[in-house]
Amino acid sequence: MTEEIKSAGNAILAAGILGGIIGSLLTVLFAHRLTIWREGRTGIKAEKSKIIPEIERFIKTAENGCGVFGQVRYQIQLPEFCALAVRFSLHLKGNRLRKYNEIWNALANATRDEIHDCNQPNTSKEEYAKVKFALMSKLEAFRKIVYES
Repeated sequence: MTEEIKSAGNAILAAGILGGIIGSLLTVLFAHRLTIWREGRTGIKAEKSKIIPEIERFIKTAENGCGVFGQVRYQIQLPEFCALAVRFSLHLKGNRLRKYNEIWNALANATRDEIHDCNQPNTSKEEYAKVKFALMSKLEAFRKIVYES
């Protein structure tokens, strides 16, 4: 009988030790995953704080008048803003990255024929509205994807 009690005690002790080891491994794994997630969110927040004011400035400039559409397109295509956009994309994954890249490419690769200054005397109101809508829709889509990330 004492032999059975000893073996049962050893089994209980082994189960307790094994449970402690598995629990500590799961805790370490969970803490590691949480740390990675926090670092990713911190990186996104840091990049958002840099890129959002620039987007807002572009939107405000474009809303002010027709003589600046080409200027906004030019500023978006400058290497400084492109670098901000690329750094922000490094924090995205999966479908969000794919969608971000589609929107960014549409904005960054806007042509002169698509978005240009409307300050010529023969420019119609329809042409002005078309160009403004093209630029504003691209900027709004870009701002939305950045905010949602």
